[in-house]
Amino acid sequence: MNGKATPPKEAGAQGEVRPVRRKRSRSRHHHSKKSGKGLPAMYFHFSLSVTLAAIAVVWSITPLSWGYVLWTVLTSAIPALRPGRPATVAPSPLAFRILHYITLTYCSTECAFSIWYKWKAYQCQKLREAPTYPRKFLRGVFLRALENGIDLEEELAEEAGEGAKGGNLGEEDWADDARDEEEATHGSDGEVSAQRPTSSTRRRASRHFGAGSSTPDLQTRNLPGEDGDYLSARPARPNTRSTRSANVSQSLNLVQSRASLDSRDEGYGGDVSRLSLRTLDSAMPSSIDDRQSPEGMTVQMPDGAADSSSKRLHPHSRFIPQLSPSDPRAHDFRHLLVHWFTGPRDLSFTDLKRNDVAQWLAWSLYGKPLEELEKQRAEWDKAGRPALYCADGVTLDDDADLEENEDGTGGGEGIRRRRRRQEALEADPLGLVNFCISLVELRSAHKFAPGSNPAVKPMRLTLDPVRVTSRPLLLYLVVAALQNGVIAHAKAKGFRDARDDETITRALVRVPPGWAAREDLPEDQRPLVFIHGLGMGLAQYTTLVSVLASSRALRRRPIMILIQPAISMSIFEKGYLNPPDHERSSKGLERLMRRFGFDERAGGATVLSHSNGSIVHGWLLKDHPILATRNCFVDPVAFSLWEPWVCRHALYSPTEKPMEYLMRYFVMRELGVANLLSRHFNWTSNLLFPSEIPNLSDPQKTAVFLASEDSILDASRMRVYLRRQGLLEVPPAKKVGEVPGGGGLKVFQGYKHGESMIGKGEPFAEVLSWVMWDERSPSAYERGPEAWSSTDTAGDASA
Repeated sequence: MNGKATPPKEAGAQGEVRPVRRKRSRSRHHHSKKSGKGLPAMYFHFSLSVTLAAIAVVWSITPLSWGYVLWTVLTSAIPALRPGRPATVAPSPLAFRILHYITLTYCSTECAFSIWYKWKAYQCQKLREAPTYPRKFLRGVFLRALENGIDLEEELAEEAGEGAKGGNLGEEDWADDARDEEEATHGSDGEVSAQRPTSSTRRRASRHFGAGSSTPDLQTRNLPGEDGDYLSARPARPNTRSTRSANVSQSLNLVQSRASLDSRDEGYGGDVSRLSLRTLDSAMPSSIDDRQSPEGMTVQMPDGAADSSSKRLHPHSRFIPQLSPSDPRAHDFRHLLVHWFTGPRDLSFTDLKRNDVAQWLAWSLYGKPLEELEKQRAEWDKAGRPALYCADGVTLDDDADLEENEDGTGGGEGIRRRRRRQEALEADPLGLVNFCISLVELRSAHKFAPGSNPAVKPMRLTLDPVRVTSRPLLLYLVVAALQNGVIAHAKAKGFRDARDDETITRALVRVPPGWAAREDLPEDQRPLVFIHGLGMGLAQYTTLVSVLASSRALRRRPIMILIQPAISMSIFEKGYLNPPDHERSSKGLERLMRRFGFDERAGGATVLSHSNGSIVHGWLLKDHPILATRNCFVDPVAFSLWEPWVCRHALYSPTEKPMEYLMRYFVMRELGVANLLSRHFNWTSNLLFPSEIPNLSDPQKTAVFLASEDSILDASRMRVYLRRQGLLEVPPAKKVGEVPGGGGLKVFQGYKHGESMIGKGEPFAEVLSWVMWDERSPSAYERGPEAWSSTDTAGDASA
């Protein structure tokens, strides 16, 4: 009518008409498997052939050694075969005979080593006693995992846009791409908002964070719709019992409130999903007799195994908002969960049965087979103890939250009764499994059919067999030589060995002459700690160690490099098959840091971690956050471990690309690494929530670097998750921390896992620039690789 183009319309819910989002054409950076014709495909197949040939050569050393030894023995014992001996005594030259006996000695050693290796691999198959965590902690972690992604994408865009003002505006094309990638991962705004509109009257509650406890403790027992509901919730005393930190009281004043995009973490009102875990605890019935839900709190299960037209009271519906099967959030969760299972290539979520999910939950919560939990329940019932679940099999899970008189004294009969109830709940792990199944059904908008599917198996990392592939002693000798060479170079530059015998912790430490810890130290004199990842230990960080040892920009900094034999192919080192757990690792690192003054006396340390090193980094932050004031994570695996990608990509998924073959053979199926991942990897302990990082929203104090082509992490999902948790992202052309108030998250486009730490390229330079940042220098981010060259630092190495 007026000459203006009218956007197309589509019918929404209940006849609502809303404009269809217009698709934007944009360029994408795809680095998928080369499947086209021509030179790229030839290069891919050539690289794959070379990779497989290299792996075959290394693997074949052991069987060839066995063949040489057996042929020598047979030709010596059987007269008819003597002419075929590798080197006969009389006619052969002396040099040939010497070479023969040297080869025979080496091959015999390889054979003996292969027997020992197989024996150790067999010993590693033994199941370990799973660590025990309080039921309340397990439930809280699981609920936070379920609530991830439940918030509206519209909120994410609005708040991320507000936080980016002043630093990231003007990058419209980059912002469009980022926005569209989020929509492709989690659904568009229109789809989500049609399912659950936001309330215009929401307001943000006060926040009070403690170390290791990101959820604000809201104090209310009122349910939605009642007078004085959760919109009037007020902050309560931090519940330090919900965290494993031993230094919470010391760190409360260090952990600052963050600009979180996860509205539940900030105590938003608006719906039940935004309540804190403690509020959810109080919303649960306090006894078996109180299991009736309030008036109006009925749940209609979606189409699935049960009749969708039947309504019934569900005691857990207030934990997760009711989603429809077509809701993008439910679809995304189903896509996520099904990848925790292996089976046919066309495996779908509907193939999962209730017992299949129960098997997975029994492992993920307790590290045990489902049959063991069922046996405990049977013994409980046989002893005549009261049932801890409703008639329909759904446990009530009413963990008591005792704020005072926790020892049960002086609190009256009510306190003692709740303590007895708590002890009973701790003795019924199957009840928590059933409780979590009902939450999974609500989150996925799907009711599981009873029974199990024989074609489906859950990935249970610490219960499945340890997968070890044989490798020769020669490989370990080469790696040991490289590691010792790197360590010798570091020692020549002033580093020395530091050990804590009680925790079997070892590190290289350099303290500049005359340095003394004090709180007013300038940034370029504050301690630096590096924690490496899986692989060959320091041998794969040769360039980085050289920079740390010789850089002119670091000559005044005390530096500590943690050495982890269990993940470094250090088969000759003590502790190779005895990796430290959470407590031992954080305790040993803390002791070394305090011994050399890398603590609050020096204003805290800058901690740089890579890959699996982020787990140790996270343990340090949870137990001793006061020690780390600046934190840099590169390719971190410690975040969102409830997602299956790290577990699946590292050990279970088929290999296709050359780098995946190299990682699978040389790293993931090495004895020490496989032992760590398959028998010592506890995801609830290893998990790090971004809110447990001090100064999360300060890009000068927290930086996270991801690689877009990471074969271990799902970088796109990790990126969205970290943005939800309060990290702003910088465009590719910008640097982390370059603009005050800017972003602390950076994705290196086109790079693979670990490539940003190999010592060349812009990613390595940017990581080092952030680590070397000095607030007194206006050109802190202008340093390039020339600042670390040996020519610049040769004269400073001895200082």
